[in-house]
Amino acid sequence: MNRIKYLMMIIVLFPAVFTATGQTNTSPLPDGNTKVGGFLNIGIGNEVWSDATSLYFNYRGSAKQTHFWNLGGSNGKPILSLYHTGLVGIGTQQVEGNLQIGSGTLNGMLCLGGGKGYAGIGSTRSDGGLVLGKNIYARYSDASDNFVARVGKSNSSGFSGIKLGQNGLIDFFGKSGNVTEDEVANSESNIKLRIDSDGRVGINTTDPRSRLDLGQSLGANKGLRLGDYIEINEWETINNAGIISFNAVMNTNDVSKFDPVWAGSTSASGMIMAMESGGKGSLDFMGRIWGTDPSPKSLTDFTHVMRLNVDGTVGIGMRNTKGHKLAVKGSIAASEIKVTDVSFWADFVFEDDYQLRSLEDLSSYIQANKHLPDIPSENEVKTNGISVGDMNAKLLQKVEELSLYLIDMNERLKVVEKENKELKIILNKKENE
Repeated sequence: MNRIKYLMMIIVLFPAVFTATGQTNTSPLPDGNTKVGGFLNIGIGNEVWSDATSLYFNYRGSAKQTHFWNLGGSNGKPILSLYHTGLVGIGTQQVEGNLQIGSGTLNGMLCLGGGKGYAGIGSTRSDGGLVLGKNIYARYSDASDNFVARVGKSNSSGFSGIKLGQNGLIDFFGKSGNVTEDEVANSESNIKLRIDSDGRVGINTTDPRSRLDLGQSLGANKGLRLGDYIEINEWETINNAGIISFNAVMNTNDVSKFDPVWAGSTSASGMIMAMESGGKGSLDFMGRIWGTDPSPKSLTDFTHVMRLNVDGTVGIGMRNTKGHKLAVKGSIAASEIKVTDVSFWADFVFEDDYQLRSLEDLSSYIQANKHLPDIPSENEVKTNGISVGDMNAKLLQKVEELSLYLIDMNERLKVVEKENKELKIILNKKENE
């Protein structure tokens, strides 16, 4: 910076050095004599002077500003303004900070490296947004530049940038491949991440709907990856469904299939949780043993483990629960099963008004139907299954009926035994006569 200042001083001083003593200086320097030799003095108040070691710009009067101007036009334009308070303006005399570049509709761009095609810092025209980026710049040509940043140079390596806008809005934008000079850089299609004024973060969306929004139409390599093995994605191209997968990521070439992250042993396996087709809400759990086969597989190659339906029913090994709260295809092992809601119990068998079938009627029914009364037949059980609670109650009913039969038979037996004793006594007396 010191070299630049010194060079600019020399450019300004050269005309004065080779001007004869007594010539009128050109505005904005005041009229006065120019002295060359010994020590350099320019201006009446030694505004520009030199001692043996240094060159000074110094107004000793009431002036408190030093300006470098371009006088190519009738009024000229400020190039560099230095203030006694230490403020510096480049391209402006209206300095509002320690260093200000440009003002009003003038270009306020700061280029780093090889110009606007490399790296730049600037502000957009209307909202004053701060733009920083590679191959990015902001210009003030006309109203088309109100809110946008533009590409610095045409190239095949794209650009990347950040815009700090109003009300806390922050955009991260970029594009790869071929780009054209002056094309809009921060268009919606180029915005990769946005933090809006409410603190919501959108990735690949400019309208985040929650604290973190990954946008719409996800798919292979577009979901949320947690570590190596967990992926949260959207299966929109297949069935408009959300998916959470474990050691099963969506295949890049065919989004209807999944690849294992690791398939290095016979025990390597994966699990997928996916919504039902059409986003109906039912949630399916599917698993697969990958083993050592890393080839992509469709969901039909997975084993259906469980379904949680939106009506609160659960199917294990089956999707259609047929209205049951829990439907299981296969056996169930449990240390205890407790049925708490039983529609009836069989104690009514012991009521005085219960009509117990006679054994003759029971025998006739069994001969005709090949099963006990009130108990479903084999064909009915095969077709409709059985209710564990109801069946236990029915079986208890039969046990209680059997108990009544036994009690009745016991009473009858007592009578027979008594009669037998009496007959024995009579027979013994006759034998003894």
